[in-house]
Amino acid sequence: MEDKKANIIAVTLVIFLILAIIVARVVLNFSKSFFLIVGAAVAGIVAVIAFYFIRRHLHQRRRMMETRLASEGRELRIEYSFLRKIAGLPTKYRYKDLEEATDNWKSVIGKGASGCVFKGLLKEGIPVAVKRIQHEEERGDKEFRSEIAAIASVQHVNLVRLYGYCVHNSSRFLVYEYIPNGSLANWIFSRPVTVRTVGGCLSWNLRSLVALDVAKALAYLHTDCRSRVLHLDVKPENILLDENHRAIVSDFGLSKLMTRDQSRVLTTLRGTKGYLAPEWLLELGVSEKSDVFSYGMVLLEIIGGRRNVTVIDTGCSGDRSKRKFQYFPKIVTEKLKAGRIMEVVDQRLLDHGARVVLNFSKSFFLIVGAAVAGIVAVIAFYFIRRHLHQRRRMMETRLASEGRELRIEYSFLRKIAGLPTKYRYKDLEEATDNWKSVIGKGASGCVFKGLLKEGIPVAVKRIQHEEERGDKEFRSEIAAIASVQHVNLVRLYGYCVHNSSRFLVYEYIPNGSLANWIFSRPVTVRTVGGCLSWNLRSLVALDVAKALAYLHTDCRSRVLHLDVKPENILLDENHRAIVSDFGLSKLMTRDQSRVLTTLRGTKGYLAPEWLLELGVSEKSDVFSYGMVLLEIIGGRRNVTVIDTGCSGIDEKEVTKMVHVALWCIQEKVRRRPKMVEVVKWLEGRMAVDEPPETQMIVVDLLSIEDDDDQDEGQIGNKRKKPRVVARVASQLNGCLTTNKSNSLSSSKSFSYSMSIISPR
Repeated sequence: MEDKKANIIAVTLVIFLILAIIVARVVLNFSKSFFLIVGAAVAGIVAVIAFYFIRRHLHQRRRMMETRLASEGRELRIEYSFLRKIAGLPTKYRYKDLEEATDNWKSVIGKGASGCVFKGLLKEGIPVAVKRIQHEEERGDKEFRSEIAAIASVQHVNLVRLYGYCVHNSSRFLVYEYIPNGSLANWIFSRPVTVRTVGGCLSWNLRSLVALDVAKALAYLHTDCRSRVLHLDVKPENILLDENHRAIVSDFGLSKLMTRDQSRVLTTLRGTKGYLAPEWLLELGVSEKSDVFSYGMVLLEIIGGRRNVTVIDTGCSGDRSKRKFQYFPKIVTEKLKAGRIMEVVDQRLLDHGARVVLNFSKSFFLIVGAAVAGIVAVIAFYFIRRHLHQRRRMMETRLASEGRELRIEYSFLRKIAGLPTKYRYKDLEEATDNWKSVIGKGASGCVFKGLLKEGIPVAVKRIQHEEERGDKEFRSEIAAIASVQHVNLVRLYGYCVHNSSRFLVYEYIPNGSLANWIFSRPVTVRTVGGCLSWNLRSLVALDVAKALAYLHTDCRSRVLHLDVKPENILLDENHRAIVSDFGLSKLMTRDQSRVLTTLRGTKGYLAPEWLLELGVSEKSDVFSYGMVLLEIIGGRRNVTVIDTGCSGIDEKEVTKMVHVALWCIQEKVRRRPKMVEVVKWLEGRMAVDEPPETQMIVVDLLSIEDDDDQDEGQIGNKRKKPRVVARVASQLNGCLTTNKSNSLSSSKSFSYSMSIISPR
C-alpha cells in the first residue's frame, strides 16, 4: 500500500512541474533563460525519480528472487528429509555436534593409516563411531568421497551402516553405526595381558559364522550390486563383530567401483601387506579376485589364530640380518599334504574346547555424555521499519544461500547413492509423448514408455487409486525400492507429484514381463515375447529366488514384496529376471514374525494365511514364488506340468524344480523353506527332499473369495462362510485331517498343476 502511495505522489509531482512550466511560459511570459534553468531542474528531478524507480524495481526483483530461492530451499529440505528417511541417505552433521558427541575427541577406539576412530553419542542417544580422515587434503578428500560412494549406495546386513558425514575446513569425518564388540583381530589373535580392549578367544562355531558372513558381504558387493564394488582392504581389523559376534565389514576408504563390462581396474598400490593380491603388487590392476585373495588370507588367520606373516628374530639381538619370515599359508599347505591339518588350528580352541573367554574392560561401556543447550530466541516488537526490512533481507539471503548449498549437497548424494530424482510433470509428459505409449496396465495404474532428455529410456508408472490410497502405495513403493540395491531388483530413477496424481520413473526393461515369455498368447496380440527355453527358465527362477532372499534375509529391515507374479517379473536384454512393482510391499523389523495388512494382491498367488487374515510374513512371498515356479515349469496358469513348446528338458531338473515349488506352496507356514534355502536348492548346493502332501485348501479359500466378490452387500470377516473357514483354518494349523475326496466339494472347478504333480 505504501509503495502504491509513493508511486502516485511521484507521478503527481512530475505532472505538477510540467503544468507549472506551461503556465509560466504562456501566462507569465518568462524569458528563455529562465526556462532553460527550469528545464534543467525538471530533467534533474525526473532523472532522480527515474533512478529511484529503477533502483526500487531492481530491489523488488532481488527480493522476489531471494524469496523464490528461500522457498525452493524449504521445498528441497522437505524432499531431502523425506528421501533421507526412506532411503537411508547420509546426514550432514555439524562439526560442533560431533565434537560434543565425542566429548571433544577423547574416546579413541581405533587407529589406522587413514586416521582415528572415536566413540560418540549423538543427541538422539544413538552410539556412533566417528572416523576422522587425516591424510593431506587432496588424498583425504578422495578417500572421503570414495568411502561415501561405496557404502552409501549399498545395503546389506553384513555391511557397516553409514549414518552421515561432516566437512570442517580441511578435515573430513564419517559417522558410522557403533559395533560393540570391536574388530575380529581382538577375537582371534593373542594379545599381551597388559592390553585392555574388548576381545577374547572366539569359538570355532562363531569363527565359521564370521567366515560365512564376510563371504556373503563380499559376494553381494561383487555380484549382486548393479556396479561391482571392490573393497580392496579386507583384513581382520576391518571386520567388526556385533553383539551376537556376527561379522560386519567396514572401512571402504580404498574401495573402487567397477562397471560390469570391466575385467580389472588400475589403482595406486595401497592397503596392508600380507593381504595384497600378487597382481596388485605387480601393478597389473585389481578385480574382485583381489578381494577373494584377501579373504583367503583372512580365512587362514581365522583358522589358525595367528598372523599369516610372522617375523622371528633367530638371534634375539634385533639384528635385521638374523630375522626370519614365517609364511603361514606355506605351513598350512605342508600340513595338509602330510595329513596333519589339525595342527594348524588355533591351539587355544583345542585346549579349551568351544569356550569364549570374554575380557570386557570398563571402556566398553558408555562414557560419553553430551548436554544439549537450547537456543534462546529473543523477539523484538518495536524496531524501526528500516531495521526490520534489513533483517528480513538478511534472512531471505541466508535461506537462499542454504538452498544453494543444499542443492550442491543433494546433487552429490543423489549421484553417489542412487537417490531418486524429483521430476517435473511437464518433463514426464514430454518424455512419454503426452502419455501415448502404454506398455502395461494393472490394478494400480498404467505404465508408459518414455525417453528422458538425456536419451535414457524409462518406464513411467502412473498410480490411479483415490488420493489417500494412491499416496500410501506411492510412499510404500519408494520406501521399499529406494533403500535397497540388487542386480535383480528394478531400479527407481525418480518420482513426480502433480496435483492428486503420483508417478514413479523406473529403468526400462526391454523384454517385458515373464508372462509374455511363458504363457501362450493369441496370434493377434502383438507384444514382446515368445517361448522361453528351459535353461533360461531355470535361470529366471534362480534370479527371482536371489532377489527375494536378499529382501528377506540380507536387508537391514526385511522387505515383503507381497505381489510376486509373472507380470511383476521383467526380463532384461539377456532374459535375466528383474523383480518389479513394490506397491503392496511391507517393511518388517527383524524381531517381527508377521504383520497384519489389508488383503490385496492377485488371486492364485496369495498365501492361505493372508486369505484367512492371519497376517503375512516372508513365507507369504515364498508361497507366491512357489506358484510362479509351477507356472514357469508348466507354461500355463497352473494347469499343465510341462510346456510342450520347449525342448531339451532334463527330467531330473523338472523334478527338482517341482519339488522346490511344492515345498514353497505348503499351506503350513512353518513347513515352507526360506528363500536362502530355495537358492541353494536351485543352485544344486543342497539336495531337495520330496515334499509332504498338501490339502489344497487354497482352492476352498479362492472359492469363498470368488463367491463373496459377487455378494456386494457383505464386507469384512462376515464375507467368509463360517463353516468352510473354520475347516480351512483347522487344516492350516494341522489340527484336522479331512477326507481328501470331500475336501474340494464346496469349490468351483479350479484345476491346479500342484494337484497333478503332488505325491498323492
